[in-house]
Amino acid sequence: MEALWLCYSSPAPQSASHLLALLVLCLSLAAVTASLLFHWLIDLLKYDIQTALVAAGIYATAVFILSSLIHPFRCAFTLIFPTLFTRQGRKLLLSTSMMIVVLYVLPNMAANIATLTHVVKCASEKLSQSLLSSSDLINTIKDNIVRRAEESVDGRLVQTLRAFDHITHINVSEVKGRLHVLSQQVQEDFSEVKSQVQDLKLLFSRIFAAVFVLYLFTESVIYLRSYLTSVRFDNTYVTGGLRRKAAEKGIAVDKKDVKNGVNSTSFRITKRELFKCLAPAMVITLYLLMTIFLIVLDHFLYYLVKLGGPWISNMPSTNVSINVNFK
Repeated sequence: MEALWLCYSSPAPQSASHLLALLVLCLSLAAVTASLLFHWLIDLLKYDIQTALVAAGIYATAVFILSSLIHPFRCAFTLIFPTLFTRQGRKLLLSTSMMIVVLYVLPNMAANIATLTHVVKCASEKLSQSLLSSSDLINTIKDNIVRRAEESVDGRLVQTLRAFDHITHINVSEVKGRLHVLSQQVQEDFSEVKSQVQDLKLLFSRIFAAVFVLYLFTESVIYLRSYLTSVRFDNTYVTGGLRRKAAEKGIAVDKKDVKNGVNSTSFRITKRELFKCLAPAMVITLYLLMTIFLIVLDHFLYYLVKLGGPWISNMPSTNVSINVNFK
C-alpha cells in the first residue's frame, strides 16, 4: 500500500514500474467512478442509456488522462473523498438526505394514503348506488302503505293512495354519467399536474447533482491551494515524519512549537477531538434514524394498501335496515 501510494502521490514517476502502477491506479479509479456515475445517471437521474453511456465514457476518459498527466488535478480529485467527512461534507450529506425524503419518500406516502382512501370511497359509492338503484325497496314500502290504508281508512283516501301506488323506477344512470365525466376531467387535470411535478422533481434532482459534484471538486481545489500556500492551514499535527525531517536538519520540534499543536503518534484521536466529533455525530445519527423511520413508514403504508385494498374492494354483503315515516 505504501508503494502504491508513493506511485500515486508523487509529482512525477521515478521509474517505468512507477509509471505503470500510476496508469493502472488512474485507470481503476476512472473505471470505478465512471460505473458509479453511470448507475447514478440511469437509476436516480433517469437519463436514457445512450446519454448515460456517452457521459460516463467522456468522464472516464477525461479523468484518466488528467489524473495521469496533471499531478495537482490528481490531488484535488483524491481530496473529494475525505471532503465528504468534513463539516461541508456533512452539510451536503444532510441536504442530500433531505432531498431524498422530500422528493421521493413523502410523495410515495401521500400516494399510498390517497390510494387507500380512493378504495374506501369506491366501496362507499358502490354501497350507496346499490341502495339508490333498489326500486323494489320503494315499491314495497308504498304497497305496504296502501294495504294498511285499505284496512283502516275510508274508500276516498284509498283511491287517492292507489294513484300514489304506481311502480317507481329510480334511474341513477344520468347522475352516474355526469359523475363519470366529472371524475374523468378531474383525473386528467391531476394527471397533468402530476406529470409536471414529476418533470420538475427530475429537473431539480439533475441540477442538484451537478451542483453537488461541482461543489465537491471546488472545495477540494480550495483546500489544496490553502494547504500548499499557508503553512498554518490545517497543519497542527506534529507527526513522526515531521520530527525525522527536522532532526535531519538539527531542529527539535514539539507540539508547543506549533499553534494548537497535537502530537500524532498513531491513528488514535485525542479526547478534545473526540468531544468535538460527538455533537455532529449525534446530529447526523438522529437525522439518519429519522430518515430510516420515514422510509420504513412508507413501506408500511404500501404494505397496508397492498393488503387492505383487495379486502376492502371485496367487502362481504351487509344487512341494511331502513325506516320510512310518511306524515
